[in-house]
Amino acid sequence: IQKCLGLTDTYPRSATLNINLGKCYSELGQTEQAITSYKKATEHQPTWAASYILLGQLYSSQEKSNQAIECLKKAIDLQPESPELYTTLATELLQNDDADEAIQQLKKALAQEPNSSSTLSMLGNAYNTKGDNKLAILYYKRVLKLNPLDAISYFNMGNALQAEGSLKAAMESYQQAVTIQP
Repeated sequence: IQKCLGLTDTYPRSATLNINLGKCYSELGQTEQAITSYKKATEHQPTWAASYILLGQLYSSQEKSNQAIECLKKAIDLQPESPELYTTLATELLQNDDADEAIQQLKKALAQEPNSSSTLSMLGNAYNTKGDNKLAILYYKRVLKLNPLDAISYFNMGNALQAEGSLKAAMESYQQAVTIQP
């Protein structure tokens, strides 16, 4: 921190130094100083997605969803080819009870990585949250086609099947989950 602060005297508009300072402050649990440093980095280098991502993650850890969402959207505007950013944003949106927007973001991630079992699973969970059990089940089946030993997807599919009233199929799905992960 001291070296970075010393260098900021020489290079006051360095986004890299501010990102490094933000990381240091964050590691030490000095959240407000980290936020200030990341904000300076975005001011000095507004076309770098990294500082928006780090700022968004920090806001998320503080349960400041609206600020996290805003930062992650800016990062996506700058780096739209990153499926991880879409899933990170979707996670934040789901925590903010916005399943519809989360689904839109997850579909964008899935368009870039169609065989991402984690994105497919998140889509299943998002549809399950909305109460659209049929779509949730379809996504869980896609996950299980890619990874037949995914006990969590069997469990989640069991929940969706149970909510749909397919009790026998739900029990079979739960049994698969228990068989895989006793």
